[in-house]
Amino acid sequence: MRILLFSFFLLLTTVLFAQNLVPNPSFEDTTCVENGFDELGYFPASNWYNTNGATPDFYGSVANNECYINSYFSNDFSIAGEWQLPRTGDKYVGLWLADEQSISREYLTVKLISPLLVDTCYYVSGHLVLSNIVTLACDGFGFYFSSDSISDFGNPGVLSVQPQVVNTLGNIITDTLDWTEVSGSFVAEGGESYLTLGNHWTNEMTSLLNVDGTTGWSVAYYYVDDISVIKCSDLSQVNIQRQIAFDCYPNPTNGKITIDAPEFDHYELHDSTGRIVAKGVIHDSLILDLSRYEKGVYILTVMSDQLQKRKKILRQ
Repeated sequence: MRILLFSFFLLLTTVLFAQNLVPNPSFEDTTCVENGFDELGYFPASNWYNTNGATPDFYGSVANNECYINSYFSNDFSIAGEWQLPRTGDKYVGLWLADEQSISREYLTVKLISPLLVDTCYYVSGHLVLSNIVTLACDGFGFYFSSDSISDFGNPGVLSVQPQVVNTLGNIITDTLDWTEVSGSFVAEGGESYLTLGNHWTNEMTSLLNVDGTTGWSVAYYYVDDISVIKCSDLSQVNIQRQIAFDCYPNPTNGKITIDAPEFDHYELHDSTGRIVAKGVIHDSLILDLSRYEKGVYILTVMSDQLQKRKKILRQ
């Protein structure tokens, strides 16, 4: 496929001093190689590699055929209303996690900045959003740590490994508007140097749910962004605020929406091509009239000097 986590933490986490052991955690840095996918394991996001020879996808605001970057503004499925802005930065990846007819899986692996320490607790997190063109959602996503590099080229099926941190079984991620955090902690044996992302469960262990996708594509396909591995002892250095600072309703809407964003001071509204169609100042809250805009998907971004957050808005 060439196109297109244990808890819902309704939290915004700002790491103050904790070291993230994942290099290129939001996939911003790229390595362009001509005919790169002819090389085993190649993936355009620097430091990351394709674990099993399947075809995980790479997205940015601008397509780059040389770097194998799909544009989330102009991919082949944009006609079906499918696009998603990154949680942070300009890029993210797409992974096929499950389907009903096969055991196909897509994985990505990265070498950590330094090996994990023996008998040390680590807090692991990542963020997913379900593609709204697909008709399946699932609960299968996990983080597998290994001492040696892991690869199984030519076998695009389930990796026979036991992930240390997983999404809670039965916690099916169905949100196609906002990014969902999957996180958990574990105690390292020591020496783990590699992290592999994906669904490590078999079809029998993976729970699937039918959803109303905009096409008949019957797979569970997710966008993934912002991967973090930090020591649990560093959690005392993490400032956590509940995500009540930004809300907009009703959503979907056929007219006016109310934006409650007391922590932010201005906003931008993007259409499905990435064009800014509205922007302005926010004083705690704002009523924005979308009735004059065409029906479709819009991205609302609220900003302050130190923070920005996004939500996908459906204009019916």
